[in-house]
Order: sequence, then structure tokens, then C-alpha cells
Amino acid sequence: MFSKKVTKSPVTSSLRIRYPLATPPMTMQTTTRSRFLLSTLGCLLLAASASAQQMPQDNWRYDGLQFSSPVPTNQLRSIAIGSGGVYVGEVFSGGVPNRVLRFTEAGVFVSRFADTFGYILGIACDSAGNVYVLDRTSSSVKKYDSAGNALTSWGSAGSGDGQFSLATATGNTMIAVSGKTGEIFVCDPGNTRVQVFNNSGIFLRKWGQAGSLPGQFSTGLPSAIAVSDAGNVFLSGSNGSAVSSPAFKVFDLDGLYLRGSGGHPGHVTSIALSKDGALAARFYSIYSGDRGLLLYDPNSTSFDTSYNLTSNIPISSDSGAAFSVKGHIYGLGDTFGRLSYREYSEAINFTNPTGIPHPLVLSSSQRAGTNLVDVDYQVTDSDSATVSTALLAVRDGQDEVTIGNAVGMRTFVEGTSGNVGANQPTGSTRHVTWNMPADWAVDYANIRVEAMAKDSRNLMGVHWITVPASGGQPAFQISSKPVTDAMLRDLWLWFMGNGMVNTAYSYVGQYGWWGTITGNSGIYTGFKFCEDYGQSGQEFNRSTPAGRLYAFEQMGARPITGAEKARAQAGKFGITSVSDNSIVKLAGVPTSYLKGFGSNSYGQTNWLSLAAPNLSKISAGGDSSFYITADGTLWGMGDNTSGKLGDGTTATRFGPVIIATSVAQVSPGTDHTLFVKTDGTLWAVGANNAGQLGDGTTTNRSTLVQVATGVVQCAVSRLHSLFIKTDGTLWAVGYNNYGQLGDGTTANRTTPVQVATSVSQCAAGWNQSLFVKTDGTLWAMGYNIRGQLGDGTTTNRLTPVQIATGVAQAATGGSDSSALGTESYHSVYLKTNGTLWAMGSNNAGQLGDGTTTQRITPVQVATGVSQVAIGYHHTVFRKTDNTVWAMGYNASGQLGDGLTTHRTTPYQFDTNAAGIAAGGNHTLTFTIP
Repeated sequence: MFSKKVTKSPVTSSLRIRYPLATPPMTMQTTTRSRFLLSTLGCLLLAASASAQQMPQDNWRYDGLQFSSPVPTNQLRSIAIGSGGVYVGEVFSGGVPNRVLRFTEAGVFVSRFADTFGYILGIACDSAGNVYVLDRTSSSVKKYDSAGNALTSWGSAGSGDGQFSLATATGNTMIAVSGKTGEIFVCDPGNTRVQVFNNSGIFLRKWGQAGSLPGQFSTGLPSAIAVSDAGNVFLSGSNGSAVSSPAFKVFDLDGLYLRGSGGHPGHVTSIALSKDGALAARFYSIYSGDRGLLLYDPNSTSFDTSYNLTSNIPISSDSGAAFSVKGHIYGLGDTFGRLSYREYSEAINFTNPTGIPHPLVLSSSQRAGTNLVDVDYQVTDSDSATVSTALLAVRDGQDEVTIGNAVGMRTFVEGTSGNVGANQPTGSTRHVTWNMPADWAVDYANIRVEAMAKDSRNLMGVHWITVPASGGQPAFQISSKPVTDAMLRDLWLWFMGNGMVNTAYSYVGQYGWWGTITGNSGIYTGFKFCEDYGQSGQEFNRSTPAGRLYAFEQMGARPITGAEKARAQAGKFGITSVSDNSIVKLAGVPTSYLKGFGSNSYGQTNWLSLAAPNLSKISAGGDSSFYITADGTLWGMGDNTSGKLGDGTTATRFGPVIIATSVAQVSPGTDHTLFVKTDGTLWAVGANNAGQLGDGTTTNRSTLVQVATGVVQCAVSRLHSLFIKTDGTLWAVGYNNYGQLGDGTTANRTTPVQVATSVSQCAAGWNQSLFVKTDGTLWAMGYNIRGQLGDGTTTNRLTPVQIATGVAQAATGGSDSSALGTESYHSVYLKTNGTLWAMGSNNAGQLGDGTTTQRITPVQVATGVSQVAIGYHHTVFRKTDNTVWAMGYNASGQLGDGLTTHRTTPYQFDTNAAGIAAGGNHTLTFTIP
């Protein structure tokens, strides 16, 4: 009834354990302590055999959907990666000619080659960025530049030099380029040979013949080829009828047979080699029909099947695979592309990753008659005498590792607690004895023990580079590898083992485990660090904003600023991949914290960089969010359908992207955005159907266009815009059906028209406008169906009408959406004495007066107020003591109270806030410690 030891690997070790519990046995039982988030498909270290110690000991991880065909019903086959991106063969159904698709390595579709192909047998790229396609139907090789423009072609059907017999070939990596010589190697299975050409298609040499000798090929081979930078040619040596053949036959560049390598996994359908010699092979099993992608040591005589890159990836086709320059493996399966991510590969010297700590579990077993587990492990690191370590227990035999089936090993007995944690010597065996029931209440399970290690660079897989001081600026350390969601999954393995969190979970039948991890100390108390939820039998893990902030603090890091990014890129400093998500190493805590509440349908509250440097202002639009840092860098995220983020695309951004620099103020609306630079220029971007951008056209803009100069403030809403110049004049542009431009007409304007003078602040609502003059008087114009102008009527106003005196700030919002069953518009203003007043629609309690009664004249709501913001149907304000209060519509949780119940009176939901913003159905705050 106790454990039995099973075969061990150098990195992980599995054992079966059982001990008596007071509770009855369950299939999966966990406590609510000592849990932490792991990757959806595991964050398992690569199990490397003793014969493969020269291979990179990376953490390999499946990293989700990378790209899909623009016509996703079509099968994707051959794949190659070059300087121009990722090239994929698309197999059309119904006899339509095949095409080559081009993507970025991030999976963004770029273009489709104009030429068509009968049947693509392989794609290859050379160092100059050229693309070579082997076409079965025309028995030819076709050469293109990186953009898909045809350059040349060669070949025809036959058995002569430069001719091919491909009529029955079905491979997808039958062409390769030598990185050493630039020569083109082509499989010619009908003639049982390989042919070699220069990059212009001139025939150079050939080798191969049919037979059973080591250097000969069976009928139909070779059907897959890869050429290493060292000059070895790997060819498929097995197919469905040649069970005794080795998986690969290895030759030199001139065709001299060197060896046969690899046990027989089935029919090898594609081969891919990384720059440092790791080999991936796609295979089709002749026994079971299974398909897979195995990682393989090309110097070994047998397959290393301890790491199957498709163990968690459904594969139902024989499509290809390719390594990127960074060492990531892109695999194809039917209509999708998938990536196995190589943890350490983005370090500059990734081909010699000897300085990264490599943890190995040497043995693990349950001690007979006890509930103790003995573990021996070792960490090697060529340039660190000591490292920090951690141990992890994972329930074995499952494809997914989630909250319910893994635990950090923390309770060690018999004087072994000092053998794990900080300052562990490298190169020596460390022994620990784990008291399992103290950390994990599991009645009976196969478990796997994993070791993790980090060195003085602080993190596994983060490569820090020091950017020297320049122009009086201090030196700083930057990670050339961006910290993304996928990377943070691995960080949880480390950070969540510190006992800093509480967890809760529940079992929901066939959909797996749902769970939540929340903070229990300091600013994190009650905040969700991560969530785990199931859908259609699949589980997805999500790191939350608070979780990212926690991870950044643990790393002693923060997001890079725009100025730092530009400086790092300008000086190069050996950095190859600095981006908006790169991070800078810090001593101490971040300088500000961002928080988001409410709707997150476009990622607008999904602050990817909660720890923001020197944050100065925040703003929110319909489904978008923005912030400005002290150096004037403007960042945006969320809905970008109309291009309103201004990043040159219309792609939704689930994390902040840099929009512009030297920005003083930003105002996002429903579908367009305006901002003012420090030099007083006004810029606009997004939807322009009513001329709201003010550039004299009705053309939508996804890139920034300058509108005016000498501007100090702007305001936008749905279809119109306002701005104030340095001379105090107020200007308006865009939709004017209700007189919201205040020019006495209902005519739309595509160029700005002057409305008033001596103006100090303005606000734009759904179809109404408010502004404050330098004498403190409040004025309003436009739509007034709900009394939102506050003039005691519901009459629209085509010219400004005075509402109140002694006013410091005004805000107005609303929406004609059906969320409340009727259109809803309201306005608020803040007096110089700190009193807050409201008028207009109140059907969700957004006026905060304790009723749902519409008000056509202002009603006082609160005192001691310093700032106010309005969404579609909710109101947020900050008091002079920096507490934040909200009232009104709460269906998306935008009031920050953790509920979805509307509130008719103000509710305090945050403290110590330095700023607030309200979007359509979301709210933002930020704090400076």
C-alpha cells in the first residue's frame, strides 16, 4: 500500500504514494493552502538523457495557438521560417490551387503568395531571406523573395540531372538549405536520391540509390530532409514498410554516409533542426496511426521520447514543423499552427546556454512505512557557485497541471530544510525529506517531483543586459526578452510557493477545475492573482493585473518606459528584441499601481503592466484605456476596431502598447481618440464618419493625424470633439445633429469651429457638451432629452446656456444603448468648494442621490470632492482624502465593489488614489505608494 519507485529521469522523478487520511479516498482531493498557478499545458522541464547533456537544457512549453489560415477550413502543411517571417503551405479543398501564406513569428497574417501550386512538398528559406517551394505537380523548385515575388524556377519530371520523380510523394520537408554553403538540397524519392543545386538552380551533384545497405534507401525514400549548420544532412530512413530501417540516415554535404540514427518511431514525415543541434521529427506510427512531434538528440542512436512535443497537442495530420532562429518549434496540425516555446532561447548567446542553471532530480521515493518522501537533486551552473532552488510535486499521468493537482514542497524534516531555497551550492547533491501530508492532503496518487533553480540574474529565462549611462542618464538593466502572459505562467511556479496567497477551488465535472488565487497581505489583500476556469473540456489559466504586479515586484522589475526603449534600441548594446513589454530591473518597489474594474471584453481592464513607472494621468474610453507616464509616454490598450489606439493597426490590444511620446493629455471616446502633446499640437485617430477627427475629411484613421496647434485641453465622446486653445477659445468639430457643437446649427463639421472664449475646461458627452469658463460659470449645449444640460428643461440647445457658477470641473456621459431599457444621459460638475452636483438620467442611480428619479436641475450629491469622471451609466469621484467612490450601473462590476448590483448612493471602493477614470462600463484608478 506504500509507494514503489519507478524509472527516474534526470529532471523529474515519478512515484506512487498513499497514506491514511481521516477523510475517505477521493479521485482528487486538495486543501485550500499551498496551491499556485501552473501553465495550462504544464511548465515541465525537458527530461534529458545522459547522452544528451550537450543539448540545451531548456524549459520547453506548449504555448497555444500561434496562427491560423485566413480560410481556416483549409489544411496547413509545409512550414519554413526565414528572415521574412513564417511561411506555410495551404492546401485548398475542392481542387483549388494551393498557396503559400506568410505570417510573422507572432502569428500575425501578412500576405499570401500570388503564385499557386499543385501540391507543396516543402518550403525552405536561405540566409538572404529567399523562399524555395518544391511543387509536386510541376516537378520543380520555385524561388521567391521574402515578400513572395517570383525570382526563378527549375526542374521537370524525369530521371535526368535536375529532373524529379515526385508523382507519389507526400512529404512536407523535402527541400532544405545548407546554412554552411547556401546550397539547395532536394529529396527525389521516385529516383531514390538527393539532388543538390546552387541558389540559382544550377545542378551540382546527386547521390543515393535503392537498396537495403546502410547508405541506400527503401522505395519512396528519402521523403524528408534537414541540413545542419555543421554540414550534416539528415534524411528520413523509415516508412510504413521498412520497419527495420533507422529513423534517420545521416550524410555529409557530398553524400558520404555517416551513420543511421534513431530507433523506429514510425514513418518520419518531416525533420527540423535548430541552430544548436536539437532535432524535432514529425512521425506517423504504422502501429497505432498516432502522429507526434518528438524532440531528439541527433548524436544519439535512439529516440529520446522522454519529451513529446505533442503530448498535449492534438495532431491529426502529417504536417510539418520548423525551428525559429530563437529555437522555438512551430508545428502544423490540420488548420492551425502551434508553438513549443523554448524558455531560454531569447538570450543573446542562446546557442551556448551554459550559464543558465540546470536542475536535475536524481531520485525520489516514499520511505517505506511512512508519509515521508526522500528526494535527491542537483543543480549545475557553469558561472554560479550558488543558486536558489525550489521543489514541486505534480500529480502525474495527466495532460494538464492546474491548481488542483500540484503543490509547492515546503515542509522538510530531519534537518533537511536548509538543502532547498537560497544559496544552494551548484554541482553537489542536495538531499531533502518532505513531509507530504503537511503540504498536500492527497489520499492516493502517482506524483512527479520537479526541481527549479534560478541564479543571481534572478529569473530562469530572463536575460538582463546593462545599458550604459548616456547623456547624463544613469545606466539601467533591461531584459531583452519581453515578459508576457506565457512567461508569467512559469513565474507562478516560483513565486506562488512563498506562502503569500490564499486559494479556493471547486470541481465542476467534465469541465475540470476552477480555481482562484487571492493575495493575503498589503495592497494585495483580497485581489485575485490568477483564475482557472474550464470550457468544453479544456482549461485555461489567467494571470490577473494584481498577479502581474506581484510578479514584477518579486523580480524587482517594472515595464520599460518609452524613453528607455528608444535609448536601448538606439545604442543597440547587443539587444536583439527589446519591445514595449520588456522590463527594467529595479531596486525597490514600483512607482505607481494601476487598477481596473468592470468590463474587460477587449482587455481594457487587463492591465498587462500594473507596475507603471512614474504614472501621471489615466483616461478611459468606451472600451479602451490609456495612461501617460511622467516622461510623457502615452500607452493604450483595449478595443481598437476603428484604429482609435493609434498604433497603426485595428487589432485589439490586451496589453498596453506605446502610442506616442511627449503627451500632456489624452481623451478617448467611443471610437476615436484625441490627445495634446507638450508642444501644444493636437492629434487625432480612429473613426471619422462625422468628421470628429477635425482633419477636414470623413476618412477613418488608424495612424495619427495632426489637427491643430496651440491646444491645452481636449474632450471627445461618441461622434464629436472639443478642444481649448492657449488663448482660451473653445473649438468643436464632428456630429452636430442636436447642436452639441454649440454653433447655432445642426450641421456636422469636418473642420473645427470656434464656440466660446475664456474657457478653462470642457467635457463631451454622448450628444451633449459642457464647458467651464475662467470666471467659474458652467455652460451647456446639445441634446437634453433627460435634462442632462441641467437648465431645468428637456429642450435641446443649439447655443451654450449658462447652468451654474463657482464651478471647477464638469463631466458628462451617457449612452443610447438598451442596457437600461431606455437611453440614458447624465452630467455632473464639481464646484470650487468641493461639492458635487448631478443632473439628467438616474435610472441606475448614477446621480447618487438615493433615488432613480430623473433630474432636470442639478442636485447636490457629495462634499469634499477633488475629481470626477463619468461612464455610460455610472459616476466615479475622488475625494480630497484620496478615497474613491462610485454609484450607478454596475452590471460589469465597474463600481469596484465586487458585485454587479446597481447603487443609488456613492460607495467607497478604493483608497489612496492619485487619479481616476471612467470608461463606458469600466473604471480605472492609480495609486502612488
